[in-house]
Amino acid sequence: MLKSKDKAFSAYKEFEVWCKTQLGKKIKILHSDHGGEYLSNIFQSYLKSKGTAQKLTIHDTPQYNGIAKQCNRTILEHVHMLLHASSLLKILWGEAARHIVWLMNRTSTKSIEGMTPFEAAFRKKPGLSEVREWGEKLWVGTKKNKIGKIGRGHVEQGHWLGIDKRGKGVCVYWPEQQTITTERNVYYDKTC
Repeated sequence: MLKSKDKAFSAYKEFEVWCKTQLGKKIKILHSDHGGEYLSNIFQSYLKSKGTAQKLTIHDTPQYNGIAKQCNRTILEHVHMLLHASSLLKILWGEAARHIVWLMNRTSTKSIEGMTPFEAAFRKKPGLSEVREWGEKLWVGTKKNKIGKIGRGHVEQGHWLGIDKRGKGVCVYWPEQQTITTERNVYYDKTC
């Protein structure tokens, strides 16, 4: 998630490098609105230097943004549902959106017959065995109050926010500290 629009150019460059490195693909066209973050001289010059065409929508013509607008609306509706169902704070909307996009890329869609977007990009089936209910309560084993190697362990309660994309852990929200960390030693209440 970008904190401000002035970060759009650097985020675009990072995404472009990721596409080239991970997918072996070059961005051919950037379709955007007339937002100033896309029209700066430095952004325009960069796109030209890379041979990337830029297509801009005309104001007051949402019909030209059909797929993108519908996708954004779907994500936003799901964000509202996740936040409501979990009773978690609205400040977690970005984490909810990240999880929804993660799921959308790993579930079937009409536009790609017979596979998910993840499969189309990486040529392998996505693993969904670790997926839990977003916002679900969990307990994390910590090293607090541990005496020696076999001392009593300690657990703290948090909420499941998704799978960490960089590691082999899960993203945990800590309501008391209002922070998010990546954890490995998590336990779920199997009686629920």
